[in-house]
Amino acid sequence: MRGLVAIILGVATSTAFEPWAVWYAMPLGVCCLIWLLHNSGTWRDVMLCATAFGFGQAFPALRWIVDAFGFQAALPPAMGWLAVALLAGYLALYWSLAAMAAWFLGRSDPFRFAVAFAAAFTIAEWLRGTVLTGFPWNPIGVIWLNVPPVASNAAIVGTLGLSGLTILLSGLLMPPALRDGRARGLAGVVLMMAIAGASMSSTQPPPDTTTPIVVVQPNISQDQKWRPEEAVDHLYRHMALSGTNAEPGRMRLVFWPETAITAELDGDPRTRRLIASVLGEKDLLFVGAIGAARRPDGGVSGATNSVFVIGSQGEIRGRYDKRHLVPFGEYVPVPHLLEALGLSRFAAGSGPFISGSGSRSLEMEGLTAGVDICYEIIFAGAVADSHLRPQFLFNPSNTNGPHA
Repeated sequence: MRGLVAIILGVATSTAFEPWAVWYAMPLGVCCLIWLLHNSGTWRDVMLCATAFGFGQAFPALRWIVDAFGFQAALPPAMGWLAVALLAGYLALYWSLAAMAAWFLGRSDPFRFAVAFAAAFTIAEWLRGTVLTGFPWNPIGVIWLNVPPVASNAAIVGTLGLSGLTILLSGLLMPPALRDGRARGLAGVVLMMAIAGASMSSTQPPPDTTTPIVVVQPNISQDQKWRPEEAVDHLYRHMALSGTNAEPGRMRLVFWPETAITAELDGDPRTRRLIASVLGEKDLLFVGAIGAARRPDGGVSGATNSVFVIGSQGEIRGRYDKRHLVPFGEYVPVPHLLEALGLSRFAAGSGPFISGSGSRSLEMEGLTAGVDICYEIIFAGAVADSHLRPQFLFNPSNTNGPHA
């Protein structure tokens, strides 16, 4: 019964994330979970409840993996649901680790249990984004995106800090803890800090740029995108949607999606000149394409998932190679073992890809652009280059178009 209640609570808290964005479901659900854990009689009960909760929370948020199975041939698409269940089970282990640590450190004291759980969960969430290349999908702190005064505190404490404070407040509001003066005092301090942080961080948004921007979304499905016979049509669709610069002497920024060009663009000056024909003299085109990774001797060592910045003459003004690749989507971990077991890449197209190592910030024409590609945006602490802060971020996606 405890496990069933926990899994229902987990599913309920999943509605705090997009696309539902019922943010208050998270603190309420976590408060009930911590109360349930504190009342558990054995460490086995604690482990069961926390794992069930984590599984219930993760499973609805991972439905997109099922679609990915449609782009590999080694396993039937229906196996996607098994993959979702396995990954949700793996993510649930981090809730279990936090719960076990809290139980051993503070099971005799509700206040201490709440504090220990928040601290252990923050560490567990950091581990989740680090271990085995990391998978920081839906950190708890992102529930506040639709509550800007709270979300602005991430500028001070970061995403992990916002997650930890959310869990801490949820635990301190647990009825057994709330009867303790220490819990009420600490909750008040955290709330005051949050209010102060919001007032310090909340500034008027900067004015919209005066630079004209064109964002292209060609609405090309994945089952069409990688067909070589349609590559030319897809290219001209992107070009048509880009329009022309009505003010040739003024810079215009044009953004195309991830792998808009499904061939190696750096070695194809003819294609670069063709797409540059829609650009004005000062225009810059940010285009997702396949790139070639080269060895010191000039030979090609593999392919990269890249963003190229193209100038009006077809020249490459900047390049970013994706650094954090998607396991099984863009490469297969331990390929000799897993491919022998029938596991292959689940994404269509070229590959496996090679990870890039260059700066995330690109400088050109007085602009500093921060670039991440699709999946990389979930690694909150690594989105922007701390040594070269960008003026704007560009995150092109393979399915939903570019976002700038």
